[in-house]
Amino acid sequence: MSKPTLAPKTEFDPALHRYTLNGRIIPHVSLILAATGIAPDWRKVDPIILANKRSLGSALHKCLHYLQENDLDPESVDDSVKPYLGGYGLFVKDSGFKPTAVEVRRWPVLNLLPYGMTADVIGTIRGDLWLLDFKTTEGAPHPSWRLQTAAYGYGAWPPITPPFHYRRASLQLFPNGQYHFKEWTHRGDLDEFTWALALVWRRINRGEKLWETTK
Repeated sequence: MSKPTLAPKTEFDPALHRYTLNGRIIPHVSLILAATGIAPDWRKVDPIILANKRSLGSALHKCLHYLQENDLDPESVDDSVKPYLGGYGLFVKDSGFKPTAVEVRRWPVLNLLPYGMTADVIGTIRGDLWLLDFKTTEGAPHPSWRLQTAAYGYGAWPPITPPFHYRRASLQLFPNGQYHFKEWTHRGDLDEFTWALALVWRRINRGEKLWETTK
């Protein structure tokens, strides 16, 4: 009689933004893109500005989570966050977007290499399945976002209807209550992320603790 296969043990530490698989720390998508120089370099940004931006992003993501689950208390929303929520509401009105899963956290394995991820939201627009990633960054969409959404699209549960993959996009929300929607369609995005994932794991296996040195 064959022994039963044990399910992998997965854990996520929100304070450290750290994913573990069977007790071992594994890299997450943002860390992978930062460690390989693909993501924006924030080291030249004023630390106070950066901390405020991260605080805003965290608060906004939390509000969006409750909003999409129809469980948001309007009285609990900070004034600094309200315009961004207004941008999301405008996007929903314009597109007809309907969320079906919020904060999709997974520990996928790609080419035998695991990584951690949390996709912001999966939903439908006029019958098509979409995976969206929220951004509060102003300016042009960053090229790293296409790899980020590709990694999320691979790691989320596969759609069971044609075309058997998600359409993916970044949704920028702005402080003036507007938004910018950018779809990513390049077929090589997952290949580029696969290269970055392999490079990061090579460095980890050589002893680098990237989760301590990469922000």
